[in-house]
Amino acid sequence: MTIAVSGTARRADTRPAPAERAAELWRPFDVAVVYVAVVAVAGLIAAAWWGASGDADEGRQLGWLGLAIAADAVIGVIVAAWLIVGYRRLALRRRFLLAGAGVGSGAVRTAAPDGMFVRGARMSRYHRSGCHLVASREVVAAGAAEHEAAGCRPCPVCRPLEVLR
Repeated sequence: MTIAVSGTARRADTRPAPAERAAELWRPFDVAVVYVAVVAVAGLIAAAWWGASGDADEGRQLGWLGLAIAADAVIGVIVAAWLIVGYRRLALRRRFLLAGAGVGSGAVRTAAPDGMFVRGARMSRYHRSGCHLVASREVVAAGAAEHEAAGCRPCPVCRPLEVLR
């Protein structure tokens, strides 16, 4: 896509907005890096197995065993880092949703008195009155005990039972 500016043409910025990037837990590049790392480490483990299987001397097998253990530790660190990145992006997405950014202008917040939570007729979870999952819906306000007696659980997005920081 090109945009004409003062007689010159330049490429428009096609990168997604930060809010749209927050919706991605793992980008294709992240998945590719983890995939390549797993394949490389699997190759190292296979090489260690092959090297150790051809030798009957325990002393020489320990070197191969050390290589396999080191490769296993490396893949553990890579996968842990990958999961941490996803967890942080999920937290970013959650903050984004709770802050109300990106929600259409037609969203309406339902008012409920302090200590009261809301739920819709066919909902299995109860929410804070400002939760976007109940925006523009017909809801009933009640205390947490009443909702739980009706078989509802707290919303995992707005977390109605936690104290706001």
